[in-house]
Amino acid sequence: MSSKKSKAIPFIAGFFVLILLAGFSLGLRTVIEFDAVNAQMRTSKFLFLKLPISIHKQELWFADGTQPVTPIDWQLMHEFHHSATGSKLDHTHWGAFADTVILWGDLDLEPDLKSYLANRTREMMKSDEQVKAKRIYARRIDGQLRFHLENAETPLTIEALDTIIKDAFAKPIDGEASMLRDGP
Repeated sequence: MSSKKSKAIPFIAGFFVLILLAGFSLGLRTVIEFDAVNAQMRTSKFLFLKLPISIHKQELWFADGTQPVTPIDWQLMHEFHHSATGSKLDHTHWGAFADTVILWGDLDLEPDLKSYLANRTREMMKSDEQVKAKRIYARRIDGQLRFHLENAETPLTIEALDTIIKDAFAKPIDGEASMLRDGP
């Protein structure tokens, strides 16, 4: 009986490897989604393009610590499709926006300044503006924030941060909006 079992193990292992190779040749897909309301990000990996093999959720630095609002409204950020024919990548406006504001968590800000920026970031995400406009505002804030942190003789204060944010919203966005593609 054990000799039949030992002969079957290589066939089972070979079949498993064959299934994995077929899955990778048909496509491995990674989907990164963003929940603007709850400040969460979810990364899902799929084999055979549809079979989930891993899901990872994380709260982002600007989450307010309350329980998530249900149902969670996931928005596509990026989708990577890897197959034997080559890799394909889809970005969205939400992805470009989220990529910008997520990186603000890595800035070396004082806790009260970081808290203020988190509150203003949540306000911007929950506003009725189009995603394209939010993306432009986030890029403006990011540029000025990083410039100030690298070049200022005085440390960044809440008043200075508030001025940067107000200035980003004060200028019209028409010129910058025309440079961004329409769509998701």
